[in-house]
Amino acid sequence: TITAGSVTFGGTVNSDFNTRALTINASGDTVFSGAVGGFAALSNITTDAGGSTRILGGSVRTAGDQSYGDAVVLGSDTTITGNDVTFGSTIDSSTTATPSALTVNSVGSGTTNFAGDVGGSKALKSITTDASGTTRVGANMTTTGGMTFNDVVLVYSDSVMRDTGTT
Repeated sequence: TITAGSVTFGGTVNSDFNTRALTINASGDTVFSGAVGGFAALSNITTDAGGSTRILGGSVRTAGDQSYGDAVVLGSDTTITGNDVTFGSTIDSSTTATPSALTVNSVGSGTTNFAGDVGGSKALKSITTDASGTTRVGANMTTTGGMTFNDVVLVYSDSVMRDTGTT
């Protein structure tokens, strides 16, 4: 567990020979500049509701769950792979000039949960989920290049899904 004002990982983040959990409680930004779990997956990743998580390295992979309690900002096309993946707050691209794509692969029968608006401030290029598991949608989603949900989708709150078709 890391508790700090802000946390920046300037390179890759991997487990050692044992899968390890990573919990970050930061009131400011948590920044992943490189791939997370690319060489050796972490067991779980959890961020608290304060601040934001900036994913710049393009991929986050865990053997277990991922839970983002704070706002997530994508700085590049990003693939998230884990069992249950929960976005408890908003997800946005870092810029409107070059929106980022989000692909979520739930392992086995995992659940992907979108609880906050996606692309509300800065639209994502696209959203894609894999065929296993379930996607739960409880917020509005905006993309510029489409949404593809290959798994079962459960809408649990009034939601608007909008693609502007600009990319």
